[in-house]
Amino acid sequence: MKRSVVICLIFCLMIPCKASVLQAADEDAAKSPEKKAWKEVDSLNKKSIQAFIRNYPDADLAKDARVALELQDKFTSIREGKSKDDFTIPSAMLGEKWKAWQKKDSNKDVIGYFARQKNNFTTQGWFTPAPLSGGKTGKRKILSFDERGILVSPTGDGSIIAFRTGGLKFELLNKIVFETPGNDPIYFGVLKGKGLIHLKGAGKITLPDGVTKVVE
Repeated sequence: MKRSVVICLIFCLMIPCKASVLQAADEDAAKSPEKKAWKEVDSLNKKSIQAFIRNYPDADLAKDARVALELQDKFTSIREGKSKDDFTIPSAMLGEKWKAWQKKDSNKDVIGYFARQKNNFTTQGWFTPAPLSGGKTGKRKILSFDERGILVSPTGDGSIIAFRTGGLKFELLNKIVFETPGNDPIYFGVLKGKGLIHLKGAGKITLPDGVTKVVE
């Protein structure tokens, strides 16, 4: 009798484990080829983005890939002097804190900052913009936070910083404030020796001297 009980218990314990394994296998099998391919994309590498679009031109993620490609093309065009940037925050204006950030994180990577209203409180944090979420993008090994608990931005040449504030204000550093009208991010590229260059998206930027600039 006892032996039967033991066998029954073992059998019952095995069923959930087996079910979990089968569920995991089903979920893995259900992943579309495009999602698996997206994990191999470096969203800061033009050739990697182009390869994804070429292989999955009609996939939902191809829309994000085309935005990433647009950002890279704009960045390259400005860098090579083929087009003029419509707005730049000069390196000198970023201040001493930016220099400190450069020492903390000089990697080439991606970050998005957000501000949102919740229960009469404004919360701030960070996110990865969907167009720049390819699995091989950046991936900093060490994350640093400033005194506000905000993740320090990557400062390496070619990095991209996005902001999404829904009409609220987000101060990056040195009294430089970003505002976006909705849920679509505004994107800036880190260009060595120049500063933050506007790449895409609408918003308003207030500079340390109080001057505001509206970009579209």
